[in-house]
Amino acid sequence: MAELHQVWRLLINMQVDLVPVYIPSGDNPADFPSRHNQSAEWTFRLGMRATLPRLSSHAFTLDPFATPATAMAPTYCSLRAGERYIANDSMYVSWRNQHVFLNPPWHLFHRVLRKIIEDAATGVLIIPHWTSQSWWPLVLRLRAQWVYLLPTKFCVLPCTRHKADPFAHSTTRLIALAFNGKRGWKRGTRA
Repeated sequence: MAELHQVWRLLINMQVDLVPVYIPSGDNPADFPSRHNQSAEWTFRLGMRATLPRLSSHAFTLDPFATPATAMAPTYCSLRAGERYIANDSMYVSWRNQHVFLNPPWHLFHRVLRKIIEDAATGVLIIPHWTSQSWWPLVLRLRAQWVYLLPTKFCVLPCTRHKADPFAHSTTRLIALAFNGKRGWKRGTRA
């Protein structure tokens, strides 16, 4: 608290006025890392980690939503720094000319689906089979091969002791979508 008083006195002496300004979460780069819940981190079991790349015709070149423990590509974006880490906000990294492995936080599916098309990306997207979600119609429009994965208890591994998203509901089924964003949305549909 003493440091705060010193800063306050310095600002007064320098005639600097501090004015609080509201910044919406979507525009505030400090907001997401402050809310990131590492307790929900999870990855795929070894057998599934070997199977997922086979769903695609190319090796993954980028994993936009990863950590050193979960990365499925030689380079990745992460909120934690690492050897192959290239950025901490994957939505600002180009996915164009990349073959991406996408296992994003589930609240980002709308943005991820739109970015796949905007960047004409190719790769594999992991989603839960949740037909009542607002992003589900976009999934149906994406040109992709659908592969239902084994029940989560057989293919998913939590990275912490906390319940990760796929484990929160025992009936959640995961789907791997091998997509080609270069081909756009299915004919007759728009995002």
